[in-house]
Amino acid sequence: MVEYLRRTTFAVALSIGGFGLAFAADLTKATTEAEGRKRAAENGARAIRAKAPQQAEQVRALYEDAASAHNAWLDATKAAIDKGEADAAVTDTATKAASSLVRWVAARNQALGEGVLAGKIAERVEADTRQGLIDISAELARKQRRAEANKKAQAAADLSGRLQWKRWSEL
Repeated sequence: MVEYLRRTTFAVALSIGGFGLAFAADLTKATTEAEGRKRAAENGARAIRAKAPQQAEQVRALYEDAASAHNAWLDATKAAIDKGEADAAVTDTATKAASSLVRWVAARNQALGEGVLAGKIAERVEADTRQGLIDISAELARKQRRAEANKKAQAAADLSGRLQWKRWSEL
């Protein structure tokens, strides 16, 4: 009986530990993807300014909207880290960030003469982006739930350093 309990406890510990590793990998992946989208958006804005200056003013508002929406999500995430839980503000801002990103990418592609982002592909990109942002917020809030205030502030600052979008004028 004792041996059975030992094996069962070990199996449960392995499964919980494995789940934690999988979620950590998902957080790393989601954060890396968000960072990649940020770089691509900023690089796209720079490319439009260099290659298609006549269209720059037309798409500037869409970039600014995407940057503002993304940074609002980042602010909601920092608040979630501080509170130790993600709330409706995270979901709302993630939804807005994802939809404004898709609008920006469509305009960027059109201005640069690249493939159009539309239809089912655009819907999938938007859904995946939204879920990735929500996952980042929820997992970071969960991980920092019991942390001291200075550790929470550091986690929020680290995230901002990686994911804060620049304004058009800063590019």
